[in-house]
Amino acid sequence: MRELYKVLWIIILPLVLAACSSKTVVLESTGNDLDVNAEDDRVVLGKASEIAKDDVQKLITNWLDSINMENYVSQQSLREPIYNELKRFYKFNLYQLAWSDKDAPNSQSKALLNELAEAKDHGLNPDDYGLRRLVYQTQQVYSRRRQVNLLEVIQLDMNMSLAYLTYTQHIFNGRLSPTDLGGQWQNENKNSELAAYLSGKDVNQVLSMIEPEIEGYSELREQLANYRSIAERGGWATLPESIQLKEGDSGQEVYELRRRLSRSGDMTRSLSKESGNSSYFDPSLSEALRNFQKRHGLEPSGELNGETILELNRPVEERIEQIKVNLERLRWMPRKLESDRIMINVPAYTLELYTSGRVEQRSRVLVGQEFSPTPIFHADMEYIVFSPSWNIPGPLFYRELLPIAKEDPSFLEKNGYMLYATIYDVGKKPLDPNRIDWSTFSEDYPHFKAIQQPGPGSEMGKIKFVFPNEFNVFLSDASAEENFDRAQRAMNYRCISIEKAIPLAETLLNDRKWREKEIKESMDSDAPVKAVLKKKIPVYITYRTAWVDENGLLNFRRDIYGYDAAQYQMTQPEVAFEEDF
Repeated sequence: MRELYKVLWIIILPLVLAACSSKTVVLESTGNDLDVNAEDDRVVLGKASEIAKDDVQKLITNWLDSINMENYVSQQSLREPIYNELKRFYKFNLYQLAWSDKDAPNSQSKALLNELAEAKDHGLNPDDYGLRRLVYQTQQVYSRRRQVNLLEVIQLDMNMSLAYLTYTQHIFNGRLSPTDLGGQWQNENKNSELAAYLSGKDVNQVLSMIEPEIEGYSELREQLANYRSIAERGGWATLPESIQLKEGDSGQEVYELRRRLSRSGDMTRSLSKESGNSSYFDPSLSEALRNFQKRHGLEPSGELNGETILELNRPVEERIEQIKVNLERLRWMPRKLESDRIMINVPAYTLELYTSGRVEQRSRVLVGQEFSPTPIFHADMEYIVFSPSWNIPGPLFYRELLPIAKEDPSFLEKNGYMLYATIYDVGKKPLDPNRIDWSTFSEDYPHFKAIQQPGPGSEMGKIKFVFPNEFNVFLSDASAEENFDRAQRAMNYRCISIEKAIPLAETLLNDRKWREKEIKESMDSDAPVKAVLKKKIPVYITYRTAWVDENGLLNFRRDIYGYDAAQYQMTQPEVAFEEDF
């Protein structure tokens, strides 16, 4: 499709330019947003070179004052920002035409149309910017041999500017807002005034200036092109859901598995050279299958099982859409990330500590369950608390602690839990568990509050990494270490538990006073011990189900909270410009 647009423009441009020589410019009512404001519906203004800048300025100003943005921008949330940018854009351009010389389109017009045709390379849709309409409208405006209507030229100029501003907004900030996915997402809009960058600069230069520089964006774009190429070659065949294969097996199904892994690049050339009989499950095929399993967050057994077949059988078109939604999420993030930071990927259940731009530590994590998801946001970590007290989340109390308390009220006191009638009573005299009528408590009584006191017996964790945020989410250690061995680790109530909490605390504090011995002693203290970081460190909690790792391998993960599916639905064709030609 991109090539088609370029071909159309190559065909149209010479015809347009040939027809544009020595044209007469007229002012004629178009029935759109502009009116002639003259007694006659048609006014001859003269040759293009004779048109006064004041006349153009007046017409553009009138157009800006009368435009109905609903006709040009489908996304309601973008109408006001784009309109404000449009006014600034023409103000910086002294209210003159940006995309033509009155009787002919300029080189910037061609550059913009070519850039819009390449929107697909970013996982965006050229039709969202009215590309086909712009090509058609350009042909119509300049196709007459002897004259050109200035109002039509201005209308086209405005449409080009709106397409430009909308596209650059989508590249810079994303097509959607993170909060479109719900209240568990933090708004990351960078809110820069793009008009100052756009006016008077080369289109290609501007787009290279605002394109995300965040790690992994260009690599993911390359994989998008790669998977589209796979789709153009027919994708890959599905395997029977019931089969199970392991090293030493043979048959047609082994041959089909080998073909499938070759299509996705997991059966590398070096592994293919090691293979003999293509219908025999040899060690090289087992290694290729392990490659696939690792890339998809599965147990790398090297054997074909039901869970692996489920991922193998996902069509390439689904993977393409998965890549596209993850490109969008990278556009939501800052263009560059700090060299020292903590990155948490919720669907991958991983934490990475970056120091000077390199991964210094990795750790497995537990995240929120589907009904209590971990929010997606970033904030600065400021301090660590050893042996903290814990505010017990309502769902955790009512689902897990309340049933035990009803059977044995002394359980709460024995395990350090303090009970309060409401959150506002915390710090006052707690309730006596033995004098409570537990039959009256249920999830329908949401104000009841439980706090676990600090101390060696704490079941909620002994380290809390604090980065103040609106969601009241933090990192902690976990009491049940065996949970980290599970493949699917969405087990918490919103917050995140980290497997290697002590090494992380030691590295972050970077102080002789806080070595492993001192940390462990503080973890068993009867009172909270607070340790302030010498330097705040950014914490990014992300939701990435497709990314390219440091080895250049494309990884996929399950959409555990359903955000991929929701985001995909939001971006399905709702064309920003009417294609009524």
